[in-house]
Amino acid sequence: MKQLLLSVSIHDCRVDTFRPSGHGGQGMQKRDSAVRVTHEPSGAVAECSETREQFKNKRIAFIKLVNSPLFQKWVKFQASSEFDLQAEANYLESLFKGQRKIEVGV
Repeated sequence: MKQLLLSVSIHDCRVDTFRPSGHGGQGMQKRDSAVRVTHEPSGAVAECSETREQFKNKRIAFIKLVNSPLFQKWVKFQASSEFDLQAEANYLESLFKGQRKIEVGV
């Protein structure tokens, strides 16, 4: 079984912070602790306002993003297209090797 490496960079994502809605007391309405993460290439969006700490909310939002169906679909598409490109490259390489062997044998 071959492993396929797919890299997703933080530069592919847009992170927005905002104030959470709802009742939360004094600390909730003063800080921008809610986080929305958007993965630009796939269009997947996840947000979190569960805790009062922005860092924890960002971590949870990224986990939600990775588990979202739209992001999973994008990963499968990228993996299949990368696999197709690799298969095509191997096929072309085998053609050129075969052609080279024929030319040398003449």
